[in-house]
Amino acid sequence: MEQIKGPQRRRDKYTPGASPAIRTDLFDDPSYVNVQNLDRSRQASAASIPGTANGGAQRDLFDMKPFEDALRVPLAVPVGLPPAQLLASMEEQLQREPWYHGKMSRKEAEKLLKVNGDFLVRESTTTPGQYVLTGLQGGQPKHLLLVDPEGVVRTKDHRFESVSHLISYHMDNHLPIISAGSELCLQQPVERRL
Repeated sequence: MEQIKGPQRRRDKYTPGASPAIRTDLFDDPSYVNVQNLDRSRQASAASIPGTANGGAQRDLFDMKPFEDALRVPLAVPVGLPPAQLLASMEEQLQREPWYHGKMSRKEAEKLLKVNGDFLVRESTTTPGQYVLTGLQGGQPKHLLLVDPEGVVRTKDHRFESVSHLISYHMDNHLPIISAGSELCLQQPVERRL
């Protein structure tokens, strides 16, 4: 049998009794599909992105910051509203609700709860501007903060336009509010006395 040396050597020839041949020719010259216009498309996209035409940094296609920023904007709050006006707007809306009791301590709120499902919303006496849902479940009073530090009304898994929206959503759909492993069912509001 003739043995070929150098670049003309056949790599895929099988010789009985010899060690198994490893076909490295499959990996010698990798060719990629659909790359013919890659350089042209990169140049075109760089020209269309501001700040990239003259050697600037390209935009990161996987940058999540625009999405994170969008999630930080409260749903029903006009952008640019100062925190004091935001609180005043929320306070005005809550004043129209019969289950809102204004500033009230935990102990005072707990005294108003008689049966499971009773609830009210109050402003915290220790943290002004923080609204608390106080309710009775399983004979135990529960106190849930309704507004996060960014001013968004939320539960564990939902954002709401307002405290009123949160209350009506859970009452209308007969859904419990789940927080820290406990549930609070809103069945009957404790109305404030005039």
